[in-house]
Amino acid sequence: MIKVTVITPIYNESLDAINRTTSSIKAQDANCDITHVICHDGVPTKDYSSISNLIFSPRLGGYGSKVRQWVYKNTPKADYYAFIDTGNIIFPDYISTHLSLLLDDTTVDFSTCSILHLGPLPPGVPVPSVLNGRTIKIGSIDTMQVFCREKVLNEIGWLEHQESNGYFSDGHTYSEWNKKFKFVSTPKVLGAHI
Repeated sequence: MIKVTVITPIYNESLDAINRTTSSIKAQDANCDITHVICHDGVPTKDYSSISNLIFSPRLGGYGSKVRQWVYKNTPKADYYAFIDTGNIIFPDYISTHLSLLLDDTTVDFSTCSILHLGPLPPGVPVPSVLNGRTIKIGSIDTMQVFCREKVLNEIGWLEHQESNGYFSDGHTYSEWNKKFKFVSTPKVLGAHI
């Protein structure tokens, strides 16, 4: 069976935010084995004992990119990966749609989707906005829009974007992926950034 790992980095987030994201992942209607790994960046100051799928990384600096790469290197490998932060929810067809895109074309290594972005967004951008995932560059794509084959993380992984102290590392990473790997995009809205 196809294995999908969904990585959610956290740093002292509320249980409500974590549970909201987890519920959307549990609601997936996909014919695959889904593992949801929630990884706390360092030692938490909150009680997370109710979360069964929580692991702890060494303190990596509060940026999801480092946590996502640590999880990839330190957990059993999957065939595909998704990256859903606690400010995100995904719709029930998120994983099945992405899988279909990548299974239909074996020359494609990652896929993107549209999402509803409820903010914050740069000045002048209406809230809510639909981010379509067709432009792979810093500042124009959200972490949750991308779904990839394992080989992408193995060959490039998550990169640090030094000029912005890590904040734009996701966009920087996706830009680098785009230089080496082929991607496909669906206009379908598959989630929301809350």
